Amino acid sequence: MVYFFPLIPAIDPGPDGSDGSLLGIILLVSLFINGIPCVLTALALWRTARWRGIVRPWLALIPIADLWVLGTLSDRNGKHAPGKGTRMGRNLPIAGAAALASLLLIDKVDGMTIVFLGLALWGAFLIMRLVALCKFYEGCAPSDPGMYIALSILFPVLIPLLIFKCRW
Repeated sequence: MVYFFPLIPAIDPGPDGSDGSLLGIILLVSLFINGIPCVLTALALWRTARWRGIVRPWLALIPIADLWVLGTLSDRNGKHAPGKGTRMGRNLPIAGAAALASLLLIDKVDGMTIVFLGLALWGAFLIMRLVALCKFYEGCAPSDPGMYIALSILFPVLIPLLIFKCRW
């Protein structure tokens, strides 16, 4: 799953590069804050997909393919409601790839239209991921899915723990 906690402030290393070590430390801290929940989420999705009988659960360990696993898990839980087929297994990885591609496009092209398009793509992707998580929690944690989704929104770092808990 895509995590992004912007902790990298604008630091000008100056002409002699004297502040470069501070930037390195900030990048390392940001990597841990962003990387650890991403790895834990991948492991949680892999175990849950394997336990639920998804065909290729190892795809949860690949960054964009993990969205396919989450979408497939949420589609399986959504099959019980007639007429509610959203095809998250197909649409969620496409939206995630488009959101990541928009970062490259924003970096290369000037213009506010492109920036707003990138923000719209990210917003649509995050909403789709939230809907997929909601359907997943409804199927796996029927006792209190509202609490799970509220914790996922307020504290995204808890998502892997909530997925692990849903496994049981």
